[in-house]
Amino acid sequence: MTTVPDRRPPGLPLILSGIFFLLALIQISRHIMWRDELRPWQIIQQTSNPIAAQHEMRFDAVPMLWNEIIFVLTRFTQNPFLMQFVHVLFATAVVFVFTQCSPFPKLAKVLFPFGYFTFYEYAVISRNYVLVFLLMMIACALITQPRVKMLWLTLVLGLLTQASIWGAGIAGLLMLVALVKCYFTEPALQPRPWQVSLLSTVVLFGVALAYFESLPGPGPTFTATWLNAGSIQKFMGTFCAIYRAWFPVPAFSGHFWNSNLLDQVPTLQFLVGLILFAAAIVALINRPIALGFFVLGYIALMAFEFHFRGSARHHGHLFMILIAACWIATSTVKYEILKIPALEQIREQGLTVLFGVHAVIGVFVALAGLVIPFSASWATARYIKANISENTILVAVDDYCASPIATWLSKPIYFPQMQALAIVNTQNPEARIDLTMQTLLTKVFELSAANQTQVLLLLSSGRPPIAEHDVLITLPPIANIPNPALQMQVLPRFEEGVVADESESLYLLRAVTYEK
Repeated sequence: MTTVPDRRPPGLPLILSGIFFLLALIQISRHIMWRDELRPWQIIQQTSNPIAAQHEMRFDAVPMLWNEIIFVLTRFTQNPFLMQFVHVLFATAVVFVFTQCSPFPKLAKVLFPFGYFTFYEYAVISRNYVLVFLLMMIACALITQPRVKMLWLTLVLGLLTQASIWGAGIAGLLMLVALVKCYFTEPALQPRPWQVSLLSTVVLFGVALAYFESLPGPGPTFTATWLNAGSIQKFMGTFCAIYRAWFPVPAFSGHFWNSNLLDQVPTLQFLVGLILFAAAIVALINRPIALGFFVLGYIALMAFEFHFRGSARHHGHLFMILIAACWIATSTVKYEILKIPALEQIREQGLTVLFGVHAVIGVFVALAGLVIPFSASWATARYIKANISENTILVAVDDYCASPIATWLSKPIYFPQMQALAIVNTQNPEARIDLTMQTLLTKVFELSAANQTQVLLLLSSGRPPIAEHDVLITLPPIANIPNPALQMQVLPRFEEGVVADESESLYLLRAVTYEK
């Protein structure tokens, strides 16, 4: 029997959406954006037109939709809070569409808005992933109508191909779901051939466009790969990703983001992930269209995980696909492949329990986010504003960790890995150099000597400290300077932040010479 979404007035959806919106606003008011959130804003605000914006973002492997939204926002203000506010609006729309249109029980609808991905990862952290979530939910609502809304679906899936590279793949799968479902409906409800052709053309073109927009992509420094891992370990990691998507329970640490309570026992993560994958197949087996979407989606995302070790924001796509598959299952053809009593109810109840687990985690991390700064970059910038002269040259290593500080200071920083003064790092490997401590200190000496001023060196947590106390650092001869040295003053270290590698050690240096 086909389940039709509840069409009662949107009282509960509006209430839940309103509560979600207000709580999300409180969260972003305390959230210090990290580099991946700020990076599009930093780059795009310097561009003059939408085409230039996408061109400058070509090393980030992100199709145009989020970039062009940011381009429009930067025409109104230089304050990136507007981006956060609009992101919360999109996240609130996810809640409204789900609670208004999904066929799940009321308890599931009440729990969903406060889950880890809904309430934190895709609400507080301003990235393009919220667009994937929103467009997937809208597509599910359109596909599960008695008559598939083909023209609206064409628009939604076309936009989904431009939300992310994952969105492009998911759009292709949802297109197949819609077409297969239409094949099994009554002839009077089937779409016209031109509608099918239009949908296929738009989605396939969008997928191809997303592929080319994602080239050449970031350099290897910015791609999270498996280090020294064999094929077996990578294979296990793909099923660990399922566990981490379904149960994103963070470690009890100040750096809880992208961590999991079972990180120290990957074998257990693998076994649980394998069991969860099998359980989902059993739960969907009598709904072959939904099962096909689920299996193909998981295989594609797990293939990505095999090559690139994903983080929470990537694993969340597995959770999205699970929700979409269960939603699609309520309105597509049913076969009694497994005669398990109340299998449909079991699947529904299992998803509700999962939403409950996610809600506990979501509220926990939201509360933690109100107490622990997400990044130490803001505290670092405040210290610099209050204690460092405007004439001081700022030098930062690693540049990608320190780039948010340039925005908070409204001042460019010299990035030695780029050999340039900038407000944001480049991910183009051809425009970057490897850096040793010796070459770094030599460059600091040259900058200080040439400008007759001090240099403030920001050293990210990925680098060992230079010294614990004030010291004179002697250097090899530089050009006509036989005895160059740096007088170094050790300043405070800023490390209170969820993002561990955006901690900064500060050193104030001045070029001097010494007597042998």
